[in-house]
Amino acid sequence: MALKALLTRKKIDAEKMRLEACRAKDADFSKREMELENAINELGDDATDEERAAVEGEVDALNEEKRANEEEKSKIQEAIDKLQEILDAEEGDQPTDDPVRTEQNDHDNMPTGRKRGVNIMKRYADMSYTERKVFCEIENVRKFIADVRNIRAVNGTDIIIPEEVLPLLKDTVNRYSKLRSVVNLKQIGGKARVPVLGTIPEAVWTEQGGKINELALSFSQVDIDGYKVAGFIPVSNWILEDNDVDLLGNIIDAIGQAIGYALDKAIVFGDGEKKPEGIVKNLDEANKVTIPVASTGAKFFKDFLIASGKAKANYTPNKRKIWLMNETTLTAVKAEALTFNASGAIVADVNSVMPVIGGEIITLDFIKDNIIIGGYASMYLLGERKGAAIAQSKEVKFIEDETVIKGTARYDGKVLKKEAFVAIGINGATFEADELKPQTDFAEDTANMG
Repeated sequence: MALKALLTRKKIDAEKMRLEACRAKDADFSKREMELENAINELGDDATDEERAAVEGEVDALNEEKRANEEEKSKIQEAIDKLQEILDAEEGDQPTDDPVRTEQNDHDNMPTGRKRGVNIMKRYADMSYTERKVFCEIENVRKFIADVRNIRAVNGTDIIIPEEVLPLLKDTVNRYSKLRSVVNLKQIGGKARVPVLGTIPEAVWTEQGGKINELALSFSQVDIDGYKVAGFIPVSNWILEDNDVDLLGNIIDAIGQAIGYALDKAIVFGDGEKKPEGIVKNLDEANKVTIPVASTGAKFFKDFLIASGKAKANYTPNKRKIWLMNETTLTAVKAEALTFNASGAIVADVNSVMPVIGGEIITLDFIKDNIIIGGYASMYLLGERKGAAIAQSKEVKFIEDETVIKGTARYDGKVLKKEAFVAIGINGATFEADELKPQTDFAEDTANMG
């Protein structure tokens, strides 16, 4: 098969996977429709306006998600059809009398950085051993690894991660950061200022020939900077002396884990001091709700539904909700969702979506027990500065026979509209005893203490 046709087929396979992911959501939509139908039937004549409004809001949100999903499926299918046309043309133009070419010949004849068997956008951890070896043979990557090996011989110079490696590093950060892919991510080159529209005023009724009243429409500004999240990692020299494949894997994996974890923690709990402002810092007191211990089963989810209505989606076209909690809290939610299936077996039908209310459940171990933080993820703006670098060691671990490798990234973040988020305490958890703080403090900046 011609190389162009092979690449096109790979693109088609990727689009088909996206299409299957969208189709998988349909089952969840059907389930949520049934849950909302039950919630509507349970609304009695004595139901409050707040209860009715909460249910109506969830119905609107579900309909919007279904519409967006159908639109996405149509776009993907259209892309598949176009790619299939391209593939048919490429395969039709392929010569039938070409001599059989060996993999080694294909590899040698291809341009640097595009050798057969390597897709540089593929996750490094997902590559086969052969693909990793070929990837490490790319000229820029080979030079990068050589620079890391000889890092002690270079003074005062940063080693810039080549373009071939940078997508892998970002993908690893995304893999270990659970929130980077769901918030409103913007690439910024320096300081950025984002205009935010205020509350829409009410127009004024008047006589047909009367003067028109002025409407007060306000704008505010959100400034985004770029704070550094970084650290150095001592690496034993025997690892550096090992083969290139293991070396690159260790560097990428360690940096990705460290930066991703710190980034998620800042998005939730950041205080704005040399780090992003987190969701919690901007929560209104009215948007902190406690569900009592006595609220269990269906009553628990009814109370949760009402509490979730405190998060307003007035400013976001994307009605996607997220619910952040630790594993202990998720287990408690599952316990409230215990039901019997058609076979009479007990099940807790809670996977990655909150029952009745909807919204993706994301587990983060630094959130305290019985605390759930949620809302509309697109109302958190995360600014990502360009560039990532690994810098040289200054021989600080020479005696330990270790080489120090420094990884850095730059982010800033702010809540665009604080009314888009809510904190819910279950099992009677209140917010009077620093419950809205992380399980552990942020890593201490000991290197810059005076």
